[in-house]
Amino acid sequence: NRAEGRYLLAGLTVCARCGYAYYGRTQWTTEARGRHAYAYYRCGGSDSPRFADGAICNNRPVNVAELEKHVWQSVTALVQDPSRMIEEWSRRTASNSNTPFGERAELTTSVRAHERALQRLLDAYEAGALDIQDLKSRSERVRGRLATVRRELDSLDQAIDKTRELKLLVGRVEDFTRRVRDGLDQLGWNDQRTVLRALVARIEIDDDDVNVIFRVPSTAQTDR
Repeated sequence: NRAEGRYLLAGLTVCARCGYAYYGRTQWTTEARGRHAYAYYRCGGSDSPRFADGAICNNRPVNVAELEKHVWQSVTALVQDPSRMIEEWSRRTASNSNTPFGERAELTTSVRAHERALQRLLDAYEAGALDIQDLKSRSERVRGRLATVRRELDSLDQAIDKTRELKLLVGRVEDFTRRVRDGLDQLGWNDQRTVLRALVARIEIDDDDVNVIFRVPSTAQTDR
């Protein structure tokens, strides 16, 4: 089914109901005007012979030409105007940037302060100013607060990293779409396949609904 020039979306289509892949299939029919081929994408979960108790899904087949045309139009629209994707990433970047970097400095200072407090308690115990029970009870309270602050710091670091990542992704997709925008309508099958592989993560099919999930081109792909 993945023969060159046969099914453009092979490996990208998936059933939104059962999760099985859609695969390309061609049937020939004989009519008064001669033999005709009918090509379609079919849900693997609808194949009765694959399962002991029969088909597990009733999602319908999709005409190859119609589905490929719809997906390619979606990809073309994104390449010609990637603003939808960029706006979403920009929105996420803005929301993740609401926490100022100054908060990280405060949390880092708090971590160090709690660590020093633990050391002072240990010094006091060694100097005889605290007994072992006081040391344990006070140390447990400080360690609890220290653990809380460290969790907050880890969460903040993840948000900061996500903000940086999203900014890089926006630049990457802008660069990629700029490279492939010109002459998009003249691309052959192989080049169309390359663009689809670069931009589409998967195509979810549910009855009459087709959802194209885009992804960000990798660094290697943008260098092509």
